[in-house]
Amino acid sequence: MIGIAIEATTVCESCSQPVPVNALVDQLVCSHCGTPNSMTLDDWDTVLGQAFKAAPGYAENEGNQTKIMGRRTFEVTWGRQAPRFESKAPVDMQLAIADDDGVIFDPQTGQRSHIRPVPAHFREAFPGVSHLVCEDANLLPSTPQAGAAPVNVAQDSHAAVRINCPSCGGALELSEQRALTCAYCSASCYLPDTVWQKLHPATTSKRWYIWYDETQAPIEWSGVGKAVGDAAGNVYMICEINHWEKALLALDARGQRRWQRDDLEVDCEHTRLSLSADDSRIYVWTRDKHSLRVLSAVDGADVDKLGGIGGRQPSSGQFSLKGAYTAVCDQDGSLLVHGFAGGDDSDDHSTYVLRRFDANGEPLDFWLTGGEKPGFFKRLFGGSGGGRYFSEIRNRPQRLREFNVDITVGFDGTYYLMRYSAIARYSRQGDKHYGIEIAGNAPDDVCGDEHGNAYVIADAKVGDVYSKRLLRISPDGEQSTLVGSVLEGGAMAEERRLALGRGPQGLLYCFRYGGVMKVFSRDGRLVRASAKAREEDQELLDKARAALD
Repeated sequence: MIGIAIEATTVCESCSQPVPVNALVDQLVCSHCGTPNSMTLDDWDTVLGQAFKAAPGYAENEGNQTKIMGRRTFEVTWGRQAPRFESKAPVDMQLAIADDDGVIFDPQTGQRSHIRPVPAHFREAFPGVSHLVCEDANLLPSTPQAGAAPVNVAQDSHAAVRINCPSCGGALELSEQRALTCAYCSASCYLPDTVWQKLHPATTSKRWYIWYDETQAPIEWSGVGKAVGDAAGNVYMICEINHWEKALLALDARGQRRWQRDDLEVDCEHTRLSLSADDSRIYVWTRDKHSLRVLSAVDGADVDKLGGIGGRQPSSGQFSLKGAYTAVCDQDGSLLVHGFAGGDDSDDHSTYVLRRFDANGEPLDFWLTGGEKPGFFKRLFGGSGGGRYFSEIRNRPQRLREFNVDITVGFDGTYYLMRYSAIARYSRQGDKHYGIEIAGNAPDDVCGDEHGNAYVIADAKVGDVYSKRLLRISPDGEQSTLVGSVLEGGAMAEERRLALGRGPQGLLYCFRYGGVMKVFSRDGRLVRASAKAREEDQELLDKARAALD
């Protein structure tokens, strides 16, 4: 649980004067003119939506300020901060929640404040909100802990106040309205500003808090990169949040946030992820970085760093990933790398080499022993000779003439080398199983399961409308459609990125920017889809229908 601090104001719909937003309520009364201003769920989403999305990724006491213009204008300051009193003394949330009367006291000043469970209609609209702390007491129901939908409460002090009618001199009985009717002569009277402001002093915005379960924070990425899945249904993905923040995001089997790291300098295009064989560690490498980061899959904490500043170095010399195009972890914990033969400092960038390092950064042979030897052609594929083009590689390649070759390790231990639309599958000993081309635009990812099947997202076209379909590639290279496009009656729209969960029940995760995510079983059944994915499906179908009309 985290605290989210809120300070907000809006503008009165009647007199355009500032109205503080000091509690999560359905109505705010302007202290200047007395007009009730309704606060709809859409209004509250405008005020709080960005805080719910971003605050879980912020450091404690980090926040933001924004002005939002929609149905009405709001100025909002929000941030991640544990609830505290005006004296800055912390609120003991465990004790406060356990207290039945909903009243809490500042231990330094004795000032009285309130805590209450979020009302049901707000809880339904904003999952994850548990309690509301230090709201304006004048806006709360009489028993905050009851959790009833709050209404604005008039101050009783007005009841004994009297003022004379300017027409007949009779006593006017004041209410919450500035426009009054004399009970004696029926004259219309309007309270002057001095009287109204004395009875209704202008309120100012104050800080209040939302006690929030950050694992239920809405997640909407504006960009998405590589992703990997584990046997427990967790998925780890590189994404861009809020159009600028690059992060490694961990989601649980329900699609909710487990943890997030936004301090790794990752990139949606150039960062590679891989999991250890027991799913306990995540290996993170970004192109142009000289080191490999190793994180705990449980909480994202740093576990190890190989190479670079402050990283471990092998006893045989300095380890560096300078000049690498891709780097991923193998099942045995070794590191598979493809990049310049001599690193970025080499004068010869026409040859690129496949390399392997052990967990300590010591160099190893890329291919394991026992495979078919290339014999006479060894000079063309390995050793100190030149390399071949990707379309020409055979068994046990070592050197290639193209730099942009990705490596993926299947769950059965086989290797997939991919360059644009071309995919080659290899045994661990270097025997080539197949080399195929995927029709259309190049897929971004290839994933391999425990049985030698591979999965890619490929183009689909109906009429003049393009979309995607999910393909399965058999161990001998035969391609078949696992999930067709929505244009063909299937469930794929325009998703591009792909991840596969480990194990026989491992799921297929398909992503796209804009918060689009779909999850499929191994037999192609749609397990769940994000709201954004469902919206995109409908938009694509509408586009196709319009094209056919």
